[in-house]
Amino acid sequence: DTVTISHCSVTHSGTAGLYIREYSQPVISNSSFSDNTTYGIYGYHSTGHPFISDCAIQNNGSYAIHVFTDDLKDITGTMTISGNGYDEIFASGANVDTGTWLDHNVPYVIGGDFTVIDGDTLTIASGTEIKFDGNRTMSVYGALVADGTPTEHITFTSHETSPSPGDWKYLIFYESEPGCLLDYCDFSYGGSASGNIRLQNTDSVTISNCSVTHSGTAGLYIREYS
Repeated sequence: DTVTISHCSVTHSGTAGLYIREYSQPVISNSSFSDNTTYGIYGYHSTGHPFISDCAIQNNGSYAIHVFTDDLKDITGTMTISGNGYDEIFASGANVDTGTWLDHNVPYVIGGDFTVIDGDTLTIASGTEIKFDGNRTMSVYGALVADGTPTEHITFTSHETSPSPGDWKYLIFYESEPGCLLDYCDFSYGGSASGNIRLQNTDSVTISNCSVTHSGTAGLYIREYS
């Protein structure tokens, strides 16, 4: 059964405001999680899939939210995130199904390798900022649509306070599906191997109005049938 949490306030907990274990799919809406010792909302395992919308997550001791990369598409509505130890949404690595990552005015911090799987499409909304924590890889076997605008670029960068070239590995398109798009995207401080953006065995990626800076190796690396 699905647990529904709506119009609730959780404050001053000794750990997280909400702790989600395996195989749980709570629906959380119009609620506040504030002044808790660690996270506002903490998803423990990739088999748990919270649906979070229209919540205020403020003044908690650690990250506002910890989930897995496939859960990011299920954070929707108007989110108010401020005053936390890290005003960021931390995501551990997991395969990603079709969905959209919205811009909630705070960065997504990627703490593990993840893959957009064959047959699925990840869409990233304009203005979204993605920071890679460590030598992480974003792999696209399905499709990626990162369609920024002239005034709201999409950012892929390092999570380090003082970033250096090669802090994270790369975004790789490998035998990806038609329709992949990078438009008005800014890449920086990746490329610990090969290049910051890597195209391999694919001819389905359109790259326009993008910048690639401070790469540890090549900015763009193309090989085999691309």
